[in-house]
Amino acid sequence: MNICKTTQHMARQRHGFTPKPCWISQILRDSGKVMRLAHNRKSPLSHVYPCPNDWRRAAIIAILAELGVLGPIPLAGESAT
Repeated sequence: MNICKTTQHMARQRHGFTPKPCWISQILRDSGKVMRLAHNRKSPLSHVYPCPNDWRRAAIIAILAELGVLGPIPLAGESAT
């Protein structure tokens, strides 16, 4: 199963936008999943297209959690542990 293509397809169907692959990999990297860096990456510390910190990021995180790539999302008021 290709996580990137599946996430893009689900986001397009459910939320009406197509996330960039770099947004998906940034969320996975931020959550602690080990991802390889592209051979043509300009800088390992900066992002040309950073993932927006709005409803699109939340939608991507929800889809990745549903696919089982990320852990369950804690509800408001619950601890993440």
